[in-house]
Amino acid sequence: MVAINLLPWREKARIYRAVTIRKMLVASVGFALLVVFMLHLAASRLETNKRNQLIQLESALARYPAMQDNIKHKKSMAAVQERETNDPRQQIARQLLMELGRQTGTSVCFSEIVRANQNITFSGYARTASDLTQFLKNWHAAYLFSEIKIEQLEYDSAFHSIRFRFQAKQENLLKDE
Repeated sequence: MVAINLLPWREKARIYRAVTIRKMLVASVGFALLVVFMLHLAASRLETNKRNQLIQLESALARYPAMQDNIKHKKSMAAVQERETNDPRQQIARQLLMELGRQTGTSVCFSEIVRANQNITFSGYARTASDLTQFLKNWHAAYLFSEIKIEQLEYDSAFHSIRFRFQAKQENLLKDE
């Protein structure tokens, strides 16, 4: 009987399988890393684009109210100059409306304004009582009134805000009364 030594052949086959498995493992890990890297690049590019769009929108939004306020103020001033009247009450009412129109960025909303003799009653909503206080402290139309008295201040659960009513006594700017 012939004796064949298969040991070197088996050793080479084992080494070949080990090298092949190692190559496949390295290739699959490399491919996975490549896919993750490509996804990272795509996501970071998308995030950068969205961030740039957000910056552009925020800058446009920041310019928009200022432009609108400027346009509104110019239009209201032109309308006032066109229809100049000699009636002091209309002048005071016009001044009040112009000052109310100049208010921007406040969290106060007027729902009703009623005039009775020298008193004007303002009703509306504010987010919080401190917002209303800040509004009244910085109110541009305060020079038209000699005193301002808060009559109602209550929480409105339907609107999640403060409902207010205050009365302002009109400054005696009329000379013939």
